[in-house]
Amino acid sequence: MVTELFSILKQLNPGVKPSNTVELFKTLIRKLKDGSSHVDSISKDINTLLQEIGMENFEDFFTSFTDVIFDPDLVVQNSSVLPYFGVLTRLPEPQKTALREKLIPKVLKFLTIKRQVDCDRMEFFSYAEAFAALVKLEFVSIAGAVTTLSTLLQKPENRCAAITMLGKTVELCLHLLTEKCEPQKLQELRTVLQTVKDDVFKYDVNYIEENMSWKNVGSPKLPQASDVGITYAKPQPSNVPNPSQMVPKTLVGINSFSGHSNTLFAVCYDDQRDQIISSGKDGNVIVWTKDGKQKEKIVIPRHYTCSMDLNSRQKSLFICGVGKDPSVNPAIICYTYNEKGNLILRGTLEKDSVKLVSCVKSLIYDSGNFFATGETSKSNTEREKVRVYDGSSVSSFEKLQPLITYEEHEDIITSLAHYPNAESLFFSGSRDCSIKLWDRRQPRSAGTFGTFQPNLGRAVAHEGMITCLDAFDNIVVSGSLDKKVMVWDLRTLDGNRFSQPLLRLTIDESAILKVAVGPINTTAAVSTLKGFYSVDFTSGTSVPLSFLDKRPTARYHDLKWNIGGRVLFAAGDDMRVDQYAYSW
Repeated sequence: MVTELFSILKQLNPGVKPSNTVELFKTLIRKLKDGSSHVDSISKDINTLLQEIGMENFEDFFTSFTDVIFDPDLVVQNSSVLPYFGVLTRLPEPQKTALREKLIPKVLKFLTIKRQVDCDRMEFFSYAEAFAALVKLEFVSIAGAVTTLSTLLQKPENRCAAITMLGKTVELCLHLLTEKCEPQKLQELRTVLQTVKDDVFKYDVNYIEENMSWKNVGSPKLPQASDVGITYAKPQPSNVPNPSQMVPKTLVGINSFSGHSNTLFAVCYDDQRDQIISSGKDGNVIVWTKDGKQKEKIVIPRHYTCSMDLNSRQKSLFICGVGKDPSVNPAIICYTYNEKGNLILRGTLEKDSVKLVSCVKSLIYDSGNFFATGETSKSNTEREKVRVYDGSSVSSFEKLQPLITYEEHEDIITSLAHYPNAESLFFSGSRDCSIKLWDRRQPRSAGTFGTFQPNLGRAVAHEGMITCLDAFDNIVVSGSLDKKVMVWDLRTLDGNRFSQPLLRLTIDESAILKVAVGPINTTAAVSTLKGFYSVDFTSGTSVPLSFLDKRPTARYHDLKWNIGGRVLFAAGDDMRVDQYAYSW
């Protein structure tokens, strides 16, 4: 390491001092980008250099740290500043206090520059995230942070930065806000937030209110299951033993597969080859054996993965690609297995008229290689698109055209699910709070779940954005930012094409991120903003899930069961594929 060299030099010449320490510090600090696995050793090296240069040269470290974390390229690369803040808690005194006293004013000074309400947030996004990180580390008190946010939200020239700061603070410091902040201060913040009516902040306000359990005054009220008069009936799948004869023990975490360097957004299980595939923000696709060994690693050159699904029968892996650089168009990327069982690139379909390809779902039929996507157009005059493709319809994937396009959703399509009982049917969920049933043989949706709202002119299924869908038999399960898991029966769609939920559950009073229905269909694994749970639909109870060694569970963005339903693979913020298992 760098500090070992200076240790040797010091032995040879006790009076030697490191030169060009700014670049040396930068070299060490940049190594923190890939997460916390080496933070202790890197922090040790930094502290050694700090001792060498003394407090009179502390400005070198401060300059190095801020130059790295506020580098505009981090925002362009969609990289978080959070990994770099791990070193702050490991600094010795008085350097820790000196950094805090210099960093907080620098962050606030930049965030309080007067800007237009609809300004480009990329300019200050890393500063807003740094503010939230300082709150998370309690370098900034939660009370002081809330007071600052309330003040800035009231000023139009500071509102864009303030709403971004608040959103990141809710994301990173929800427990501090809800558990350590005085109710009076939170109420003041809530009151101020309710005055923010700018259309550009609609999503931000919704996200904040949902996660803070602040009722969104403008949201429609949905009926409870008891209002509908329907009770949930246990489905009896044909491919597993009767649940009364097959009682699983608690699902527990048993292993983690490490190899990624950023948040994971997608994981797939390949039932034909008994292997796992994961991908996410680092732009890598990793194939794992069932015991967690890396079998293959692929670097996507220009994109990172926000959604991914596998058609193991057709040997095709479909990926929604987000450009690593803003100039790169979003893409649908397809990999296929070769004769040796390795993934090879079949093609990259870049979408120059599309702003985002948000989700993808393989529609596993006996023939063809069909898949559906959710796509957001660059044109403000066009509605969101659900599209169906047949990957086997062309020899060149780059020339692939949709078989059909639906434009009934009014906001980003966030989730897709395949209906297992009919090959032509699938479901979509959206940020517009609706869930729709589609039949690819028809030119419009075949059904809408939820309650018709006259003021909206359409039906909504949840009070917040739909975050996930899963389906089995005739049942659809949905999760939302409104903190609810809902269970729907396709057979209850009436002549008006609407359906009411059979059951609604609140897990832990936080937003639902992902639901994966379990092996006997009356249970599911559910990831929320606050935790990870096994949920029993028949009793409405939930049990927190944990690892055998008591390591903390991550915030999971995707969940997949193996074909037998005894093993669950979870991918999320801890940059690992975590493995959970039942014992019967």
